[in-house]
Amino acid sequence: MLQMEQPIAVDGVLNLPLLEKVIEYHKARIPRLKKLKAYYDGYHDILKRQLPEEKPNNKVVANYAKYITDIMQGYFIGKPITYKYPDEKMAKVINNIHKYNDEQDENSELANMASVFGQGFELLYPDEEANVRYNEVSPLNGMIVYSTDINPTPLFAIRVYAYTDLLLNKVIEKIIVYDKEYSYSLEYRDGKFGPVEVDEHFFKDVPVVEYQNNVDRIGDFEGVISLIDAYNLAISNTQNDAEYFSDSYLALVGMSGTNSEDVAEMKKNRVLLLDEAGQAYFLVKPSNDTDSEHNKERLNKDIHKMSFIPDISDSNFAGNASGVAMSYKLFALDQIIANKERKFKTGLMRRIELICNYLAIKNMNFDYKQVVIQFARNKPVDEKQAVEIFQILKGNVSDQTSLSYLPMIEDANKEIERMEEEKANAVELYQMPQVPPIEGDEDGEE
Repeated sequence: MLQMEQPIAVDGVLNLPLLEKVIEYHKARIPRLKKLKAYYDGYHDILKRQLPEEKPNNKVVANYAKYITDIMQGYFIGKPITYKYPDEKMAKVINNIHKYNDEQDENSELANMASVFGQGFELLYPDEEANVRYNEVSPLNGMIVYSTDINPTPLFAIRVYAYTDLLLNKVIEKIIVYDKEYSYSLEYRDGKFGPVEVDEHFFKDVPVVEYQNNVDRIGDFEGVISLIDAYNLAISNTQNDAEYFSDSYLALVGMSGTNSEDVAEMKKNRVLLLDEAGQAYFLVKPSNDTDSEHNKERLNKDIHKMSFIPDISDSNFAGNASGVAMSYKLFALDQIIANKERKFKTGLMRRIELICNYLAIKNMNFDYKQVVIQFARNKPVDEKQAVEIFQILKGNVSDQTSLSYLPMIEDANKEIERMEEEKANAVELYQMPQVPPIEGDEDGEE
């Protein structure tokens, strides 16, 4: 995290020497970020290994990096985040903004980005029709600069990307700076900054939100990359050994008169004709397959242990495990997810705060601090046990509390509203006036 005391612009004029230093700092972070992205995409260091041409050189990638991030992301945010608002008007306005921006997909992308890089960014901006838009920004393309206060706050943010000018046949960097009032757009080419375009963004604060993975901004698989490399090397060497064994040589003892034609004939007929003192056997490299398998098994366990991701393929994860047993197996992962939730919630609250700042210009004044954000972990659930708990609690606690234990109910309050509506409809149906019988005899004749 970069911190400084001075702003990037004064009265709408950019401090270009300071901006150049900030860009240098940002670019110094790129190699680490690119390596993390490469590992997630399956481009591991084993692919760079060089061996003599006469030796097998298998380069096998076991993409634990993607496995760790995808499991972590699915468990953390596989179920949609829910929001509770203080009134219906705020709920309608904010929910419409979320729908317009595909909020669930955006949250998923941000969670993935934070898991890989240790942080993710989101830019808020008004579109051509003055609607609030927000979209993720990779740490490869931007960063936030914070104040040096005891509680650091954003001073400004930068977004950097490159494009190719086909007419000039040059790669040009585009730089956009966001402070608390304006956005500043300029180009950087041939070591010089171009003209600055200034626009007001109306969010009354830096319109870029950071979503931290943890306090240290470290990716979920970053700490086990060395173990992943060791595992890739182990399985690649195992494959090399398999090729060595398939290249075994046939030794013929006491058969020095055998020529190439004899060998071809024996290979064709699959028959060996040996002298009385002759011998035939394969020269085979000694195998340490048992030690190799133990090494890979140990590395696999260490990767899961140090990344806090349970090995779902383990026999201990039986389908008939009780809810309590499953909770113990997921205990370490739950601690990581709890920390993720706190950090991600901070970013979501910041997003809503900026949205409320923008809406205030349209005379819609909402208090973002009254919004309640709730996460639901996408974990295996023992539905039978949940129903049993519900039956025990029903009548002893509020309906909202008892219903919250049922995994099929996403919002207990809405479920209560539906139940009350059904009861009201049933009462109305029961109390409908009966059609009077037609006067006449029993057969209906007058």
